[in-house]
Amino acid sequence: MKTLLITPPFITPNSPYPATQILTGYLIKKKINVTQYDLSIAALNHIFSTSGLKKIFTQKFVRSSGDNLSSSIYKSRDNYIRNIELVMKFLNRRETGLSGILSEKNVFPMLTATGIADEFLTNDIWYGAFERGVYIASIFLNDIVYYIQKNIDPLFQLNKYAEKLGIFPSFSRIEKNISLRSGLVEKIYLNLLDKKISEYSPSIIGFTIPFPGCFISALKCCAFIKKKKPQIITILGGGFCNTEFTELRETGLFKYIDYLVTGTDPKILYDSKTEKHLLFR
Repeated sequence: MKTLLITPPFITPNSPYPATQILTGYLIKKKINVTQYDLSIAALNHIFSTSGLKKIFTQKFVRSSGDNLSSSIYKSRDNYIRNIELVMKFLNRRETGLSGILSEKNVFPMLTATGIADEFLTNDIWYGAFERGVYIASIFLNDIVYYIQKNIDPLFQLNKYAEKLGIFPSFSRIEKNISLRSGLVEKIYLNLLDKKISEYSPSIIGFTIPFPGCFISALKCCAFIKKKKPQIITILGGGFCNTEFTELRETGLFKYIDYLVTGTDPKILYDSKTEKHLLFR
């Protein structure tokens, strides 16, 4: 049996979240056939790529009432598409020599920058070319995030997804969101998940949920797996599960997952609808 451990979208992309990597290393020592996949970083790398931005900017543009900023970003779309690979190479530290280009003011759009930008970019005493480059590159990405939120997916953020839905919601509200037609962002990470499953052919897939901002996307992944590969066992675990599901009463969650791992003693729930006992721990 093969086990696939996944970090779901979206978690702070500054560095890989270590949970699945550490657990994978431990399980390998136990002679378990396992690998891990950071779906969060993979999805962001796809969104912030030439092909990803072409998909984003070829979506039907819906101008929000009075949203001149979104309109300005759309008009500058060729600049974002042309320079996204350069920006991502720099932020991924693959091309740190680009800091001189990136640190130059007015080279790239900075439409979501605040008034602090001028002070930050001109103060050579405290900030060097690399720091200014990181700031400009970050604003460059923030422009794109703003555009996605206004025109494609209002739940999308760089470091979380639908966070408010993950904090003490009614399960009916969660289920309604899961059943919504897939948008562009969701299609991107589900396609990447599908490719990974086809490549690795796991029997078990475990998702770490450290924060509420990746709970909904993990459930959407599980719903996708149950529909396409129902024979795969799905498991949720992680810090969010340990704190929010210590006294689970909602059995509807098990329509999408097989097991829930928490920091509590093993318990058994009875689902009257399916007449099954559901074990979680």
